[in-house]
Amino acid sequence: PNAGYILIDDRNASAPWTRIRYDSDYTGYMQCWGVFGDVGYCVVGGANCDIGLIPYTAGTDVIRNQVSMGGSGGANFNGVTSVCDNLATNFWGNANTGSAPHRATVILRRSSRPGFSGIGTGGTCGGAGPTWQVYNVHVR
Repeated sequence: PNAGYILIDDRNASAPWTRIRYDSDYTGYMQCWGVFGDVGYCVVGGANCDIGLIPYTAGTDVIRNQVSMGGSGGANFNGVTSVCDNLATNFWGNANTGSAPHRATVILRRSSRPGFSGIGTGGTCGGAGPTWQVYNVHVR
């Protein structure tokens, strides 16, 4: 599996952050993945990633600046944060490698746990050099 995460330590902050905003790009292809707080495919060192985020929920969380995030459905993300198929609706799937990079800005909620929390994603059954980049990270 391919996985990565970034954790922010706010144990010494005057108040913990409650929301995180970031931009992310996805290239190559990955049939099975979890994104936007869903860590179902995020495994590092044999253990699931614990990033302390509540997975994206349409109507509650924010997603914007979407480019090729809907697979065959167009630019907009369909709200499904974990997929394991190679259907045309899988934005990061093999059928959509020509429309990369897939890009979006999200604002997600943090779970109530203190200490380290952050961003993570993971996947498996990929090829063609799957990459995930995150940038413009802001917490509040």
